Amino acid sequence: MDEVEGRFRTFFNHAQVGFIRTSIPEGRILEANDRVAEMFGYDDRFELMREYLLSEHFVEPGALEAMIAASIERREIRNVESQLTRRDGTPVWLRYTGRLYPEKGYLEAILVDITEEKLAIEALRESEETARALLNATSDKAALLDRNRIILDINRSWALRMGRDVGELIGRRSRDLMSLGADETFDAMFEAVLESTKPVRFVNTVDA
Repeated sequence: MDEVEGRFRTFFNHAQVGFIRTSIPEGRILEANDRVAEMFGYDDRFELMREYLLSEHFVEPGALEAMIAASIERREIRNVESQLTRRDGTPVWLRYTGRLYPEKGYLEAILVDITEEKLAIEALRESEETARALLNATSDKAALLDRNRIILDINRSWALRMGRDVGELIGRRSRDLMSLGADETFDAMFEAVLESTKPVRFVNTVDA
């Protein structure tokens, strides 16, 4: 029995996801593994349990209470995402999946650190906004295409010249933007860009 308990404890402490038991509703940490301590910026899970109170570290006030209230009836927490602060005040995004035990006064959950995922999504959103701003900064025709020549975005100037809304053109093939005779030249230019990964100047004399 001691050997089984020891193996479980080793797995518990060295798992790549966080295991946590907290009191409800205040969020005092009753048990945690080493991964949770790492998530919140602690070297020692025992120090984490002594010092860290979840309810004081949610970036959105009342988020812990709202999560518990929304889950109390079915007693389950399913893929809830929240932003908290670490020991040093830096933000961390976590995804929770777990179960509430109101009669015992605690909840148990698996925590996954999704901070890098959130940062990547935010960086993508910002890059898309930048690309859109650049597209619309010119009165010339401008569009953003993927490798399959599908229109990801197009500036308002080009859409207006075609008598279309921007939303109507997104998702369509780039050939829909070209007049007869220009599409073959455009295909050659596009292949040159993909092969060289360098800008290629293309003057469309057919569809000026």
